[in-house]
Amino acid sequence: MKSTPRFKYGMRLRGCAPGCQPSGFTERLDDPSGKYWDIIVYDHKLSDREIGDYDLEPIPMSIREMREALGLTQVAFARMYGIPVRNIQNWEAGLNSPPEWARALLERAVLEDM
Repeated sequence: MKSTPRFKYGMRLRGCAPGCQPSGFTERLDDPSGKYWDIIVYDHKLSDREIGDYDLEPIPMSIREMREALGLTQVAFARMYGIPVRNIQNWEAGLNSPPEWARALLERAVLEDM
């Protein structure tokens, strides 16, 4: 079953308070890495202006989030995009990660396929 894509943005300058971020976010997350004040989640992509006006940083989708957004198993996801299943398993387990250029292309393809 497909799920709604979740677009995450890191708040670099200020915490989550009324007027400090574009309205309509669906969830606020703590950032365990400490890089951001808060992470806010939307069910739609924000415009470049909104990102700039509120000094947000887009957080890329993980491989697991991409796969789950399409409602696919690891095997089906791997077949759909021509990626070895072992790579998908290793990426999701955090054993290694795809090159950033490949992850970005894969995210773009997943968003188009939704």
